[in-house]
Amino acid sequence: PRANIKVELVTSSAIAYSRVMEAPILICSPGTFCLLPSLFMEYSHSSYLTASKTLYPWFYYLARENRKLMGKTIELQTEFAVRPIASMEEMQPFLFEAAPPHSDECTFLRGRLGEWVYDDEYGKVAQYKTPLKRFRDFPDFKSTKEQPYRPATSYRWVDALCPVDLVYKEGLCYAMEELGLTRIYIIGDSSSMQMAHSLWKLLGHEDDPVLRSDQGELKQSQRFHFERHIDCGKKKAGFDLVYTRNDLIEDKEKSSDKDKEDYNCGMAEYCMPWLRSYADTKRVGGTLLIANIGSHVHDLDNFHGYFGNFLDLMSEHQRQNDVVMIRTTVPGHEGCQAENMVPLTTFDEFAETLVADYRSWHLFGAYNDIQESMVRIHNSVADHKVEILDVNPMTVLRPDGHTSTPPICSTCRKDDCVHYALPGPLDWWNHLMYSNLINLMQLKLERESGEKSKK
Repeated sequence: PRANIKVELVTSSAIAYSRVMEAPILICSPGTFCLLPSLFMEYSHSSYLTASKTLYPWFYYLARENRKLMGKTIELQTEFAVRPIASMEEMQPFLFEAAPPHSDECTFLRGRLGEWVYDDEYGKVAQYKTPLKRFRDFPDFKSTKEQPYRPATSYRWVDALCPVDLVYKEGLCYAMEELGLTRIYIIGDSSSMQMAHSLWKLLGHEDDPVLRSDQGELKQSQRFHFERHIDCGKKKAGFDLVYTRNDLIEDKEKSSDKDKEDYNCGMAEYCMPWLRSYADTKRVGGTLLIANIGSHVHDLDNFHGYFGNFLDLMSEHQRQNDVVMIRTTVPGHEGCQAENMVPLTTFDEFAETLVADYRSWHLFGAYNDIQESMVRIHNSVADHKVEILDVNPMTVLRPDGHTSTPPICSTCRKDDCVHYALPGPLDWWNHLMYSNLINLMQLKLERESGEKSKK
């Protein structure tokens, strides 16, 4: 939604070929003008060619086979997503065609285009069995027959491209087992901590993920890290849910005393050790690692450096059965304290409110673009892929539901337009994660089925 699109006619064939070959993502209609330069694009670039199978059957053959060009055998590194379209002159049916629900395209597209719809029935299932202790009291909200729940909890995301399923314990347990995963490890800042808290409650637990002392006070170490086990029943092994606070997702084994308030990296950041635990070779089963960086970085060069270091760590330590998801960063919303806030309908509505200041919210879109580009390059050469969990497009449309949006909880700050009250919009980060995980499971099962049929 952030992209500025312009139509430009180029009279020079040389310039046109050059632009086609340099495009990170190429979408074009059939023909040798598009096909030939797409074959010579860089490894990290992708081509999407639209075709009619009856008119261009050789496209399908070319997508499967290697060709010998100029006496040299080349491997097709470009990706051919070949689909029929209603009219060869009209691109719109292709551009807005929903991807197959269990295709690898959906892990890329899901969450990027859609709308928030008010739904009373969803509002019922969105409530946790018991509230998180921090969000148990909203003194200004009075439940009525017409409005039984806080309004921000009753909006459902309707995806225009790929369905988003609601996460539930049995479904997540099944996906984790099929993928050989025994742990969900979430690393990042306080928003990542909220994602971990949300997931714990969405799986039906009545207690908080962090067990408090009798006095109700949290030790600083509990704010930095927690680990709980998810019981999947007698027939399944279950899995662990772990959160570690690391604002820059860098590995920092020598941290300060966890029970002190001192920051231990950057200007005002916490970077608790996580790599040794993640890469523990004695651990049985794979890990779903969900990482985020952005909110605590304030210039593009530093972001590029921190994220590049993380990808280097993944190149060295990611195992074959691990799933690594990079969650995109979401800025806050100016003026979230206003009464009667509702979801936005377009990205432009949000963009009009962005200002350049010390919070660096105006840079988050660029961070996400850099991240996506670096992941594409990483995946073209790495042994194991890194996935993008793009929560940004859906979440920037939610100025409502922040901890400072009326009605606010009794323990909430009145100047926090970044974090969300729970339950709320942030729960959909976990629904999106679960839906992508189901996709990955389905693709794995299809690959295994295909391999068995060949034997």
